[in-house]
Order: sequence, then structure tokens, then C-alpha cells
Amino acid sequence: ALYWLAPMIHAGEDPRFIFRRMLISACEDIGLADPKAVGVVESAASAFDRVGLPEGRFMLAQAAVYLATTAKSNSNLGFFDALSSVAEEQSREVPNHLKDTGRDSKGFGHGKGYLYPHAFRDHWAAQQYLPDGLQGRIFYHPSDQGYEAGIREEVLRRRELQLEQAVSHEDEERFTWSPDNPRQTEWVRRAEQKGDASIPLRDQLLRMAAVQRHHNLLVAEEGSALLYWEALRQAPEGGVYLLSDRSSIGDHVRHYFQENEIDDIPLVVEGSRRNLSPLKVLTAKNKGLVFDLITGRNLLAGLPDAAAFLSEMKALLNPGGSIVFSQRDFRASTSLSDLLAAVVEKGQSLPDSLSAAVEKAETLMMEKDSFYCWDLERIAALARDVGLSLISEESVCAERIVRISGELVQQWLNPEKPGYGPLLAGEKEAGGEIRRILGDRDVTWVQVDRCYRLERDGN
Repeated sequence: ALYWLAPMIHAGEDPRFIFRRMLISACEDIGLADPKAVGVVESAASAFDRVGLPEGRFMLAQAAVYLATTAKSNSNLGFFDALSSVAEEQSREVPNHLKDTGRDSKGFGHGKGYLYPHAFRDHWAAQQYLPDGLQGRIFYHPSDQGYEAGIREEVLRRRELQLEQAVSHEDEERFTWSPDNPRQTEWVRRAEQKGDASIPLRDQLLRMAAVQRHHNLLVAEEGSALLYWEALRQAPEGGVYLLSDRSSIGDHVRHYFQENEIDDIPLVVEGSRRNLSPLKVLTAKNKGLVFDLITGRNLLAGLPDAAAFLSEMKALLNPGGSIVFSQRDFRASTSLSDLLAAVVEKGQSLPDSLSAAVEKAETLMMEKDSFYCWDLERIAALARDVGLSLISEESVCAERIVRISGELVQQWLNPEKPGYGPLLAGEKEAGGEIRRILGDRDVTWVQVDRCYRLERDGN
């Protein structure tokens, strides 16, 4: 750098032209690997204007050496990919929740569903910002150099959360701010809460798992890949397999790898906890493939035979391997009867028949429904039955503000889904009464998940 600077100065090149080229390089070739680079060159150029030649050559030399020796990244070139994409688009529709609420919010619902980022603890929300036709497109590829290496991991984690939202289709209404009902004071309350238990739950599972870099892992996350991404980061030298019951999840994972320029090949097994045949085929083809760890959220939920499933999982473990998983503790979490009781305490009437029906439904759910029945005692007994040792148990408790909408009540009472729906099907007026009593109000929702570590002995 110093050598090629010298003939330019010797030939009489205008130093301002040289500084111009270095300013461009600071953004084109160095970029966010060192965001200070453009400031260093700008300061050197300003100092040169004050000093002039011949001493100004020190400023030229300092800027040149700084650019030559600092970290490099050309990730800013992603802008030109975006520019090309815009030029190729036939139409570009702004997502409805990003449209201006000041003009057509009532007639067209503009702004409905917008998540105000500062209402969340990290001042960021996993919502859609690109037009529908560009969902999944990535223009910025952070390098692993300098300052940019420090933000790369956070950028990827946020993309994973956005992908999780897109795949799981979670109801965002509970976080909605409506221009017709501002409730601006709620923003402060929401900012004090996580809003989503999935991240602390994922982190708790992996802490209990004590993942090593060389471990082989099986992540049984039906309909989700959130746990898979973090397991990949913690076991880069092992093999991390994702067991998913939806081919779309595998497609999303492969697309994510490709778009984020990740060189590894994702290990996706398109089976499920109810259909382990594809997993058995994989382990048969790869003789000796066993796992140091099997993990997943709500691993036992909805299984017709949880003991048989755990026995199958045990057979896939290395001696001394672990199954680390979570189960929702519905007894400790907020229930429909809790919400109704809170309303009654405030003086609102509630039909005795409805109260009794809801309490009876919850009792049956906690005792017999494989989605809702799990607690420490049941899981300890199940582990003993299949020859696994219960090593540890931890709880993750999250609170969030939930808006009880008519759509949410309808989901709860869906007769085709496990839970309240089938058990309250005989209560003809239940849906209307619950919507009347709870509808269109915010409640504090407590969710408790218990994480368990089961271990196979060393034999």
C-alpha cells in the first residue's frame, strides 16, 4: 500500500483524488468489518486540508496503512443485489402491517398486526418486512471478519426467529397495537416482558444438555427448527440432525443454508415422533450412528405410546447419552378456568354450568390427554419404566400480555384439536359465553415449561 501510494504522489496525483478512492474502499472493501475505517480516512483527509504538502503525506500514509491492515468485508455489495431485485420486480406491495395507519386504517386495516419493536425487551420483533414475493430473500451477508464477525451471529439468530414466525404461523394478534384502541401504556408493560418463552426455553434445554463441540445430536422439533439452529452452533464438529414431520421445514432449512451462504449440508430427517421409520432407515444405512444427545420441546406431547417412543430413543443413544426435553406444565400455567375466575372476582357473572364444564374439561385434560398430562411424577415413572435415570429437572416460566380475541377463543374450542374443544362440544353456548366474558381484553398469561434430563447408563 505504501509502495503504490509513493509513485502516485511522486507523479503529482491530486491527494484529494487519492483520499476519494480510499473513502470508497473504506465502504466497498472494508465496510462493517471495521465501521471506523471511513471515519479514519475522513479525518485524515480533513487534517490534510489543514496541513497541506509536504507534511500532509503523513495523513495519506496513515490512511493507506490503516485500510491495508484492518479487517475486510464487501457485504455492502448486497445493496446492488437489492437494486437488481427492484429493477426486476413487476409490482412491489408493502406488507399491510407496515402501511401508514394515518390514512386508511379503518377502511383497509392498514397497520393492523404491526409489532412495535420498542415494546419488546430487545427492541426488536420477528415480523415481516419484505414484500410477500420476496420473503426469504437475503441481501446482506455478514462476514466473519472484525467488527462484523461480532454482529454476524446476532443477525443470523434474528433471521432464524423470523423464519420460525413464518413457519409456525403464530397468532400475532396478542402483540398488536390498534390505532382504534391505542393502549399506549401497554407498551411499557410489554417492554418489561419477553413476550415469547421459546428463546429462554431453548437456551435452558441446551444448558442442561451440556453440548460438546463433537457431539452427535438429534433435534426432534416437529414444525420448528429453532432449537436446531442453536444446536448447530454449539456442536460444529459433530453431526446435528433435525427430525421434522413437515417437508416444508426441511425446505426452509435448506433455503436458509443456501441464502446465508452456509457451506454445511443440513441433516434433515423428514419423519416424526409418531413415524420413526425414516430415522431408522438413516441409522441402518449409517451403521454405528448413535447420538450423544436427543432433544426437543414438548417431546412427549400427543404420543399414543410415550413409553415405546422413549424406548426407541434410548436405543439410539450412546452409553451415557442423554435425552433432554421440555414439557408444558399446564397445571402451573394459566388456564381458561383461571381467566374466568379472575373475571368473576371483578364482579362479572358466570353461568354455573359453564364454570363446572370448563373445570371438568381441564381435569380430564390433565389426567388423560397426552398433550396436557405431563408433570414431574409422571415423567419420573415413565423414565423408570424404560430404564432411564432422571438426572435433573428445571422450570422456565414466562409471562406475556395476551389479547383474548374471538379468533383465539375459537382456536381453543376447535372440536378437531386436542384440549377444550372436544370436551366442551356439548356446551352449545360455551363459545359465545366465553367470548362475551373474556373477549377483546388483555390478560397476563403465565406459561410454565419443565425441562428434564434423562440419562442412559454406561452399559
